[in-house]
Formats: sequence, C-alpha cells, structure tokens
Amino acid sequence: MKNDRYYQKCITFGRAAEGLRADFQKQLIELQKEIGFEYVRFHGIFHDDMAVYREENGEPKLWFGYIDKLFDFLLDNGLKPLLELGFVPTELATVPDTVFWWHANGCPPNDYDKWAFMVNGTVKHLVERYGLDEVKTWYFEVWNEPNLGSFWRGTQEQYFKLYEVSVPAIKSVCPYLRVGGPSVSGADFRDGLNYFKEFIRFCERKELPIDFFTAHPYPTYWPLDIDGNEKMGYMGKDKCIEFIDNLKSIVEASPYKNAEIHLTEWNSSPSPRDYIHDTPFEAPFILYNITHNFGKIDSLGYWAFTDIFEENGPGEQPFHGGFGLINADGIKKPSYWAYYFLSMLGDEIIEITDNHIITK
Repeated sequence: MKNDRYYQKCITFGRAAEGLRADFQKQLIELQKEIGFEYVRFHGIFHDDMAVYREENGEPKLWFGYIDKLFDFLLDNGLKPLLELGFVPTELATVPDTVFWWHANGCPPNDYDKWAFMVNGTVKHLVERYGLDEVKTWYFEVWNEPNLGSFWRGTQEQYFKLYEVSVPAIKSVCPYLRVGGPSVSGADFRDGLNYFKEFIRFCERKELPIDFFTAHPYPTYWPLDIDGNEKMGYMGKDKCIEFIDNLKSIVEASPYKNAEIHLTEWNSSPSPRDYIHDTPFEAPFILYNITHNFGKIDSLGYWAFTDIFEENGPGEQPFHGGFGLINADGIKKPSYWAYYFLSMLGDEIIEITDNHIITK
C-alpha cells in the first residue's frame, strides 16, 4: 500500500489574528522545518480583529492589510490556506451573544447580499495578489460546525442559505475554485452525520456543487467540559475509525461520490482544558487512528498545532490541557513527537497492526 501522507495534508490553529504574533510564527516555522504540512485551517478570517469589513453610511467597505500579512507568512512557509469562511463581522451580526473569549459572532448574517459581497471581494483580492493558478489549489470551507448552537445561532435552513449564496460568490471569480462544507462536528456522531445527509440532499435539490466535504470527528460524549473539571467521556479507540467509515459510505452513495473528504478538525476531545492533551496518551491515540485510516480520506487536520490559542482565553499554566502539539512556551508535547515520527515513514507501507507500522 502506498503511504498517501494524508496526515501531513493539513494542520490547524485557533484564529487568524493569532497567526500575526511573533511567538506563534516562530513555532510554525519550526513545525514546518521538522514535520512539514501542506495546508492550514483556522477560524476568524472575517472576525473584527482582522478588520476586513466595515460599513460607511450602510455601504460595505473591505480592507485586506492583515489578511495579506498572514497569508504572505503562511505561503512563505509552505502552507496553503484551507480557508474557513467565518465568523461574521459585528456589523453583520444578527445575535448579540458571542462565542469564545475573543467574542466571535457565531450567527447568520443580517444581510446575505453583504456577506456575498464580502466573500466575493476577498476571493477577488486573493486572486489578484497570489494569482489564479495558486488560489485554484486552495479550499474554501463555508463556516464552522453549523450543527452546534454555540457556533451557529441560527437554523439549519439559514446555514444552507449561507452555503447557497457563498458558492456563486466564490465560483463567479473562477468556476474551478473549490468550495465545500458543511464542517459538522462529530461530538454527537449520529446527529452530525444526519446533518451531513441533509446538507447533501439540499445541495442536490438546488444543484449546488460540493467540491469537498468537511467534518470533525471528536470521539467524546457531550456535554463539552470547557473547564476540565470532569471526565470527557471518551467513546473508545475505534470511534474515529467508525465515524470515518460511515462518512465515507455516505459520500460514496451520494451524487458527490468523487468529492474529496477533509476532516478539518480532530483531537481526542473538543475541550481546550482537557489535561489528556498534555499526556503520553495523546501520542498513541494519534498513531493508532492515523495508521488505521489510510486510503479513506484526503486529510485529517489535528486541532491544533499550538497552545497559542485563546478560545477560553490564554492558558494560565504551561500545561493546561490545551489542544496544541506545542505549548505556548514552545515545549513539544508527546503529540508532537507522534507527528514527527509519522513524517519519517517511508512511501510504501509493508504492514500495519494495532501495535506497529512498517514502511520502506
């Protein structure tokens, strides 16, 4: 079997503005030198701190200064964007409540035409700056986890409409640009997969393209323990494998059977205060799941590469259960070394068992 290196296809981090920090950039440069990933995915490209969108007398205005600095840095270090479109700027928000310490507006836009204008203008700018041939190799993912109320304070129909207006906003720039979703969370595997099926039916009915599918297989039970006070309820070592197999079956039975599958977030739990993330358990968790899913999907993006990550605010201790392969001070966790060893595997797989992988 060929080693397709799907585990090095995509890596992730918390939000766009964190990518402008010097300590963050130092860690990413080292990660790329020692392991090397091809794509990167993150939240918040349209959050207020990136200053993309504002209105003057009700008319939308766009600015891309911070996007340019971030994307220049990422591309200079060998990383292409798998660009999540979200969240909405405050001036487009329909709900006053926000999510995360950094106050993301996880809600439908108050004007879908203005959302489309923002998306279209951003894509046009990226093509002008980086060239169409380059941007055609990127991915545009519409939103993050719309099946969860904290990240989408709207209805399923409103998310489907967001996808429906986002597709032409992107494809009108070039029909070969890749658009996908629905980025559902698998923390509740059954509900996540049902949402996934409804998304496919909607797109088929509306004759909308899906160039790639996205989902997040977190193998833990709800409720999400954001404070790390109780056990997360780990579902078992084969639950991610089961989720991937079920997801692949749904795609293969759909009109979009040739679409790529990118799992744009993945970890042992979805809590940024789960101390398991800092322990030796995380390394065999990564190795077991990656070595048992070759040939099934196109990427499995570990969430996230660094503890410079502020969904719950900065971690107050060096090891606070953060998602990162690397802690905020640059110390590499056991999870980092799992990816380091995976990056050294050969191109041909000779044998895989529950205990080892042999390549040449």
